[in-house]
Amino acid sequence: MWKSVCFTILILKLSYGNILNETHGMLDAMTVGPVRHFLQKTTTFEPIEVPSLSIIRQLKIESENDHKHKLNDNLEAKERGIDTPDGNLTSMFGPHLITNMESVLIHEQGYIYEDIVYRALEYATEDFSFTTSHQTSAFTTSTEMDSTSMLTDTTETTTDMGPTSMLTDTTEISTTPGTTVRQTMQLKKRRKKRSIKKILSETDRKQIDQFISNLPDASLLDLPCPFNTTVCNETAKYRTIDGSCNNLEHPYWGKSFTPFDRFIKAEYQDASHSPRIFSKLTGTALEGPREISNFVHTTSTLADIDPAISFYMMTFGQFLDHDITKTALAKGAYPFNLDCCNPIRPNNSDCFTFTIPGDDPYHRNILGNNRRCMNFVRSVAACDLGCNLGMMLVSTDDKLPLDNSDTLSCTTDADKTCFRAGDVRVNTQPALSSLHTIWVREHNRIAQHFKNSPECYNWTGQQIFEETRRYVAAEIQHITYNEFLPKLLSEEIREQFGLVPLCDGHFTDYDPSVRPMIRNSFSTAAYRMGHSLIKDNFTFPSNDFDLHVHLNKPDLLYEPSGIERCMRGMYETKAQSIDEKMTREVTWKLFETIAGNGGDLAAFNIQRGRDHGLPSYTTWLHWCTNKTVQNENFNAGEEGGLFYHSATAAAKLGRAYAYTCDIELFPGGISEEPLPGSRLGPTFTCILALQFRALKYGDRFFYEGNTPLNPHPFTPQELEGFRPITMAKIICANTNIEQIPRDVFLEPSESNPLVNCSDLPDICFPKNGGWSDWKDSCCSNCCTRQQYRSCDNPPPNECGKPCEGYDFRYKSTCHYGGGCCHYGGDHHDGH
Repeated sequence: MWKSVCFTILILKLSYGNILNETHGMLDAMTVGPVRHFLQKTTTFEPIEVPSLSIIRQLKIESENDHKHKLNDNLEAKERGIDTPDGNLTSMFGPHLITNMESVLIHEQGYIYEDIVYRALEYATEDFSFTTSHQTSAFTTSTEMDSTSMLTDTTETTTDMGPTSMLTDTTEISTTPGTTVRQTMQLKKRRKKRSIKKILSETDRKQIDQFISNLPDASLLDLPCPFNTTVCNETAKYRTIDGSCNNLEHPYWGKSFTPFDRFIKAEYQDASHSPRIFSKLTGTALEGPREISNFVHTTSTLADIDPAISFYMMTFGQFLDHDITKTALAKGAYPFNLDCCNPIRPNNSDCFTFTIPGDDPYHRNILGNNRRCMNFVRSVAACDLGCNLGMMLVSTDDKLPLDNSDTLSCTTDADKTCFRAGDVRVNTQPALSSLHTIWVREHNRIAQHFKNSPECYNWTGQQIFEETRRYVAAEIQHITYNEFLPKLLSEEIREQFGLVPLCDGHFTDYDPSVRPMIRNSFSTAAYRMGHSLIKDNFTFPSNDFDLHVHLNKPDLLYEPSGIERCMRGMYETKAQSIDEKMTREVTWKLFETIAGNGGDLAAFNIQRGRDHGLPSYTTWLHWCTNKTVQNENFNAGEEGGLFYHSATAAAKLGRAYAYTCDIELFPGGISEEPLPGSRLGPTFTCILALQFRALKYGDRFFYEGNTPLNPHPFTPQELEGFRPITMAKIICANTNIEQIPRDVFLEPSESNPLVNCSDLPDICFPKNGGWSDWKDSCCSNCCTRQQYRSCDNPPPNECGKPCEGYDFRYKSTCHYGGGCCHYGGDHHDGH
């Protein structure tokens, strides 16, 4: 589990808009907290002594009992099922599917794996003491204890009291159902109050890194692994529904509901688990996320509109984000959350709230309320991977299926119902719900084609479903790389990273050493650049609404032509520019239902980066471009300063942070000036380009791919059928819209005019030509007859293969004892 794994990572250098490939060397991969992290091998320090195996087993029991205490403290969330950890590839490669049992197992083991590391480090540094001389796990009975544990005459365990409570009497507690363990208490505190060292030197961090890598293998602790060995079918034509077995050597690479990967190692406050809340340089407290949001992520206005791109960019980007990544919150299924701001709730290590300042421009100056706490829940921990029938369901009017469960996945009027889809966030906003609907309709449209096709008359419903899913995944991939990414990254960047779709032929560079997993920096910071595209209003032709009014409320889809009007509202409206500015609809009123109870999306992004241990912006800038920023140099556009920032953006960052080394990745990256031909600066360009390269080069089933490891690639004719397809045509084919911009990711203009839907090329299903029967022509001589045939049985369509061979031949018709022709005009039978 904790043993390191060697691999090579590709690092890119960006300088003045140019990106160069450079090998960074061999790194070790390991797990700390909820995700992977990487560390250098070189060690020149005295190592921290690792506790004995028996001690670590005891720590495991402590952890299991604490976890049981946490679950009992939130029975409501437990009844709903525990949310799953961060996901990777999903319906672009297979939809979100996981059983509740698997979800609970991943969460429980992730928590325990992480907590054992945490406790072992505390114990080794004398910051931890046992509750008793021996404990019984709340997950096992006393007879299940290992014989090598520190056994005494009495079996003891913890109670449900708080972390520093004292145990003073003899009681009976319930552990697993039907099991009661008697405990004899000692007058001893359960654990010491943990103190966080505010500044860790590089030596400190290397010591901790090596300590974690030297911990015993998880199998010695009898810890079950949620990522069990999967047997792969090497000849399978279709992706598995959960994305497993994409890589035959590493079946969990790219599987949904697996931990995030990292490009570079995490930077936690304690180098292990705790979010960074103090300056790396001085140890003074960092500004709170809400203050930074107010300083840096100021209000976007009409002057900040991007005149070229449409609001469809934001919605498709959100759809894609929900397709390939999901951050799971600790305890409780989406959208339910721990109420960490509740003053009567005991301290919970999963809570990571932040303060609303006393001079807040919205809560104080406008509303005049006294709200001081903004709720925030830490992500679920997940142990690393090495623990060491045809048609889709729809509802009335061809909408998404209805969510009739009692989980309250959205808020709707009394006569309306929330929708269900492959992702639980389908109801986040009406445009997203509409786009989900479009893709379900597209699936059913293609499935109907196969169902009606004579060539598929003997297919089962499952075959139709799988082949349709294969086609829809190819359409989504093609639109992502052919229409969406070109709006973010320049052609030069896309060519350099191999992100440009081919004009013909197959992509043959599949690399089984590339890990097609979602990187933490991509999901937690860089891809959140789309938040700056959001506008104040949601455009619904004939009506405009403040965006927050319809967040988590898909009622507009029930309006007449609701799907079509949502679509038009997206592609007929300009998006905001990608920069540090964001609309108040998401920084002041995110999911607000009554004045003042909303959240701040920018602040959440900053806090989530701290939660996930993302290194600072200047660390990422150096990793991507080799540029170094001096700690106190906030000067814009100069070497040693904020080279890629405008004077305005640099001034904002200088107000929010005392030192450049403390700037968080999200505010630092999104405020960079874009590279030529791009809409992103060098740091976010670096992260996005690497991520989408990994999703292509590490995908054995990539739609253009042809590798010996995939025995069933699309044929050249099938690929030709995909290449003309556009998002505009898919909208046209699944709505009653008759005219649409040729490119819905751009606003309508002279260069992007409205066109008739009937003029847009549709997906072409290859129909290969077939020969007719041979037919006779006239005699060419006495014994030879000319025959011909036609390639019309059936004729090939535009993407089908023409008939092979000749369309005429000469055939001998002479027979012994007679001829075929009689000169002089007499006709002979020929017998």
